Amino acid sequence: MVSYTKKFICPNCCEKDFTKVHNFSVEFRSVNFSDDILSEKKSSMGYICKSCGEMYTAEFITQYLEDIIIKYKNDEWGAE
Repeated sequence: MVSYTKKFICPNCCEKDFTKVHNFSVEFRSVNFSDDILSEKKSSMGYICKSCGEMYTAEFITQYLEDIIIKYKNDEWGAE
């Protein structure tokens, strides 16, 4: 049995280490035909490259890793 490990690397600088960050905000919207304002609390999570500071979403990283799986299944990268 052969095992390979591929990690997400920063497309900018090829760094493998990232810091998790959380962002919190409140979105305000006006309501038609009223003086009321609706508010909604939001939060998001991302990862910042420790080398270049580029930020990536969890969705971007998940898609990147899924693309690696597809490439290996199609044997485009071959054995290392």
